[in-house]
Amino acid sequence: MGLGPLKASALWSMSVVDVMSCGKPVLCPAYAAFPEMLRHNPHLLANSQSDLSEKLNKLLDDPEHYGDMSNYCFEIAKEYSVDNTADKFIEIFESVTR
Repeated sequence: MGLGPLKASALWSMSVVDVMSCGKPVLCPAYAAFPEMLRHNPHLLANSQSDLSEKLNKLLDDPEHYGDMSNYCFEIAKEYSVDNTADKFIEIFESVTR
């Protein structure tokens, strides 16, 4: 499991995607790019320190929930693979150069 950067100045973190690509859930603050990265999943986004603590405890105490969130994160991370990213870039590039 991973934690996204908890400093307000951290707008993005590649480590979040790295952890997700290992099939591990990531808890992140609900600001900057993190809601978009995690598809606004309320189980993985924290609005406060107490909210973070509750969500962390649920992941640690509920193996089924941990597994569900692990799979969820892994599926998102697959979209950031080199092949998928290259294909999307080419598609966008071709659409604006026609």
